[in-house]
Amino acid sequence: MAIIGGFGSVPIKDQYGNNLGHASVWEFGTQLMWYPLAEFKKLGVGAEAIYLRAKVENIGGFNIAGVASGLAVGPLIGYKVLTESGFTFVVQGGVSYMAVRGETKDTQGLSSSQQQSAVLFNLNLNLGWTF
Repeated sequence: MAIIGGFGSVPIKDQYGNNLGHASVWEFGTQLMWYPLAEFKKLGVGAEAIYLRAKVENIGGFNIAGVASGLAVGPLIGYKVLTESGFTFVVQGGVSYMAVRGETKDTQGLSSSQQQSAVLFNLNLNLGWTF
């Protein structure tokens, strides 16, 4: 089992490439893997679930705030190389079903929301150290 987490910011641009600000983003999730050929190495099959949330205030200097959140879930297949010294390299690929909901509000009380879902391909490349 792996715990996944991250945070940061993403630039927001309009259709003409103009910068409208930045959204703060964070994610967390989990990954469950099974290694049928060797313990914790070689071929791995499993699943991944990740929750993501993005929030922005004052988009483009207009008093508009927005928040979006979503969940991606799907199967994975991959391969792990684990050296005797502990160096680890993992490559994984899969398909995820993702559902996202976003909402914007302005200071006048007007709001808008939208939902979307899609099936996406994913690729994970991990470098690390195994204890």
